[in-house]
Amino acid sequence: MNWLIIGSRVEIEITEAAAAISRMSHDTTETMMKLWTLTANYYADETGAVTVDWVVLTAAVCSLLAVAMAGLQGNMSSIGQKAQDHLSSQAIVTTF
Repeated sequence: MNWLIIGSRVEIEITEAAAAISRMSHDTTETMMKLWTLTANYYADETGAVTVDWVVLTAAVCSLLAVAMAGLQGNMSSIGQKAQDHLSSQAIVTTF
């Protein structure tokens, strides 16, 4: 602002400055309200909730299977060996 000019010019510049501050304040308030609305809509939206449930459920099942396989690792080889012995001792019938 040019304060050396006396009279209505100073009043015009002060008025313009006040109007600019008011616009900035209004723009900031409007922007904050838009941001608040977007945030509220984001938290209210439940479209991905089922997907998250399935991901958690699948991860839990996979984890339980991994723990069960680790616990049964020694027994699995003996069960496999018994199945192989039984199947190899069977004769294959090729006639009906």
